[in-house]
Amino acid sequence: MTFLGSAFRVDKPHSPLLVFGPGVECWGRTDLVAHVEGLLQGALLEFGKGRVAVFGEAGMFTAQLNVWASTRMGMNNPLAAQNPRLLLSVMHWLTTLGEQH
Repeated sequence: MTFLGSAFRVDKPHSPLLVFGPGVECWGRTDLVAHVEGLLQGALLEFGKGRVAVFGEAGMFTAQLNVWASTRMGMNNPLAAQNPRLLLSVMHWLTTLGEQH
């Protein structure tokens, strides 16, 4: 589950993790900016002897509570129940050099 953030493309070999599907739109304050179908919000890449995880949304890996509006964002949100597992899997991949992914 993501909440806000950015979309991006990768022009190097990569493993996509979060890909925007059909009909997804990007909005500015009041106007439609672009259709983002096929763009990424998360990807894994190997770089030199290391690995890189790229995400266009940071809130999904936080645990936030808006006390004034009584809303939860990030790993506190019930719809984001799989986010802790995703983060743990990414951390394992980043720290496991020399093994196939």
